[in-house]
Amino acid sequence: MGKRIEKIIEILQCKNLDGIFLQKDANIIYLSGFTNSDSYLLLNFSSRAIITDSRYTEQTEKVYYNYNNIFIIV
Repeated sequence: MGKRIEKIIEILQCKNLDGIFLQKDANIIYLSGFTNSDSYLLLNFSSRAIITDSRYTEQTEKVYYNYNNIFIIV
């Protein structure tokens, strides 16, 4: 999954964009492997963030410990 995200980061740099905010489940699953619904993925040059609700706290923290930010919305 990391190579897919890195490719997106390369495209952002080439197009002089600051980042991308993903809402569609299929895109989030494809890029990050996160399979739960009601989630968002925010990517930019220096950070990656999963935004989800409290139902997925445990999975999110275990799988995405290397992400800069994990936001759990209650």
